[in-house]
Amino acid sequence: MVNIILAGAGGRMGRAILNLLPNFKGLKPVGAVDAEGNPSIGKKVLDVTISSDLSKIIGKCDVVVDFTSAEASIKNLSMAFDARKAIVIGATGLNKSEMAELKKASERIPVVYSPNMSVGVNVMWEIIKRASDLLGKKYQIDIVETHHVHKKDSPSGTAKKMIELVASDQPVRVKSLREGEVVGEHTIIFSSPYEKLEITHRALSREVFAAGALKAAEWIVGRPAGLYNMKDVIECNH
Repeated sequence: MVNIILAGAGGRMGRAILNLLPNFKGLKPVGAVDAEGNPSIGKKVLDVTISSDLSKIIGKCDVVVDFTSAEASIKNLSMAFDARKAIVIGATGLNKSEMAELKKASERIPVVYSPNMSVGVNVMWEIIKRASDLLGKKYQIDIVETHHVHKKDSPSGTAKKMIELVASDQPVRVKSLREGEVVGEHTIIFSSPYEKLEITHRALSREVFAAGALKAAEWIVGRPAGLYNMKDVIECNH
């Protein structure tokens, strides 16, 4: 049995993870935290009470699953580092210095980090990398990403990863839309004067990200220190 603590329990992704967690019989929630002042503090979920201080309960767990903000994730990473606990981070919008801290911590503890925990999105990344390699620089590349109006970062972390995979010295045009309660849609378009290739991923619910994060939590415990991603998790599960 793997004991987990969920950071960001009161957020949209936190609630999705809590809803799905009972389906993962090998995982046991031993704690949940959120930011001081969050309305969820003090509420009981899955037999644990949501608190605001990870440091007081981190000793109970094998792995921390973090879906907070970039800044909060780095603070939680530091606590996991000190306690020598594995951590799964799904926060987006990490800057260069925060990514450097992530890499430094992974020298001592196992870390899974991905800007998108969806299995389908991670497969899409592999596909578009191959498409870019085959089509070369003769095709214009456009990315269109759509999310709910509450999403703070733009373009999304998923879109940034798509750009990283296809762009060397090739320009990529990105359009970011924020509409209603859209969970997440990403389309990449390769265009020439003669044809157009479109690859699209649509998340139908937040549970797709929750399932990926929980699979990562099962997988990471017992791994050597290192910085892992969802590709590592997927390849080991197939």
